[in-house]
Amino acid sequence: MNSEGRQPASRPSGVTVLGVLLLVIGGAFLANCARVAIMMPAQLPGNIGIFMVAGVLPGLWASATGVGMLRARSWARASFFALVALCFVMVAGAISRGFETRADYARAGALTAVFLCMVWGVWYLMCEHVRAWFR
Repeated sequence: MNSEGRQPASRPSGVTVLGVLLLVIGGAFLANCARVAIMMPAQLPGNIGIFMVAGVLPGLWASATGVGMLRARSWARASFFALVALCFVMVAGAISRGFETRADYARAGALTAVFLCMVWGVWYLMCEHVRAWFR
């Protein structure tokens, strides 16, 4: 029971799925950044700004949003919507670069799958019972 004497509502299962998905996505971004830093350390100093903006910051942002989702923070819902916009830009960028190698196809496919999950997340987070849970 909470301080008002009411039983707190249990977390909707879709919020749990989104929170864990965001933690996985954030971890994947950070793991990829670590891989790049280990495999190409000579190129990193000149491109550190791009490296931070393109990899580390979105990874930290997605992870923080996932934790916020799991802890029912209202800011996490708004942060998720902003992440969807970023994901859309990343998918558009991956597609506009064209496909020359299998890695390009894999990258575009992975980003598209993440984007489709995010679209589902937007729909889900707009449901009344989920919005009420975040209040």
